[in-house]
Amino acid sequence: GINAEYGEGYHPLDMPMCGARSCGSQPKPPAETFTKPMPVPFVNQVTLENLRESYLTGMPMCFKSDGFISEEAARWDHDYLDEHYGDQSMAIAVKTPHVIERFGDLSANGTSQTVSQLIGSIRQEQLVRDASSCIKPGFGLDVHDKSATLSYCGHVMGAETGQPLYAHQNLMKIGDLAEEFPMPDIMASSWKEAMNLLWLGPSAPDLHQDPLDNVLYQIHGKKLVWVFPADATELFPLYSVFDTSAPNHCALGYGFRFPEVLKNYPDVATTQGYTVELGPGDALCIPSGALHAAMGSLDSISVNAFLVPNSVATLPSRGKYEWLRSGFAMFMSFVKAPTEESIDYDTSANSTTHEVLEARRERRAKEAAEKAASSGGTSDEETTRKLKEALDEIEKLKAQVNDLQQKKE
Repeated sequence: GINAEYGEGYHPLDMPMCGARSCGSQPKPPAETFTKPMPVPFVNQVTLENLRESYLTGMPMCFKSDGFISEEAARWDHDYLDEHYGDQSMAIAVKTPHVIERFGDLSANGTSQTVSQLIGSIRQEQLVRDASSCIKPGFGLDVHDKSATLSYCGHVMGAETGQPLYAHQNLMKIGDLAEEFPMPDIMASSWKEAMNLLWLGPSAPDLHQDPLDNVLYQIHGKKLVWVFPADATELFPLYSVFDTSAPNHCALGYGFRFPEVLKNYPDVATTQGYTVELGPGDALCIPSGALHAAMGSLDSISVNAFLVPNSVATLPSRGKYEWLRSGFAMFMSFVKAPTEESIDYDTSANSTTHEVLEARRERRAKEAAEKAASSGGTSDEETTRKLKEALDEIEKLKAQVNDLQQKKE
């Protein structure tokens, strides 16, 4: 989500928290069990009205992304990204609060990797894992299992190997890739800009909220997402990565379904949540202020499209001014330490239009034609003729080999 790098020397328990049992509320009896999550509601036909309803009510909504993303983006896979954007940098969230709390400061291993390096690590992991587990979100992890969850999170962040298996980056920072992800027409009347983040790999299920309404598009692989209604956020123990911004992280982090939550946070345990397993072509509306966590399959490729307000009418659906406070806090952090990368990614908006994408298509077609011409490129007919000649030559060689073998016999 929209999070900033957590400053060195901070610890979640040192931060002022609000929410469950932290603002003067009386302790409640332990919960006996966790409330079973319900499936995220799915709509067959997406309209501007049901999009707005999802955000205004703070409830998640799932839909098919056909017509929302470009044909180019729908075809993204590791081979394509590696070939065309392999040298581009991806950010690794190694200094966020729960990384420091559970695994220490992993920044010694680096805070970024190239697309090629990350995909290389993912491919190595595919070689040593059972194929059936690679296609499951989180390798089939049960987040109620504390030991397994912490082991999984440490592994995908490279705590022991130094080779993380997931990273993210603003599309605006990955060459010209943002041109393949323009704002959907249906949204353009209400939000003219979106900040699009590309996510590669399985990811760790760190429960948090974001100050902007957003859409999570699943491009490749699978992703399992937990979402809680926005009006339930106050029941969770929260803190902020910046002391002047609105609380945007849950202090439970990866442990929002650990056994001790039943005793320590019974309201959290009994809150009705929602889950959905996204596949290619699926999309999920996540309202601002709604706590959520996600983990993908090893080959997962997804994009978070955060809807940037461009007028009072398009401010986030809930906590309308919290994004202003968070933005100011991030700005002040940069002023205090301009040499440190305090923000995970470029916050400039992605205002790519369909006209830009069409111009890109024409440019690439022209470049391909010029390249073929300069390298002595051939027409389809000539290529077919040369291929037939080569196959005929192979048949002749086979016949000669057979003749020699018969003579020897």
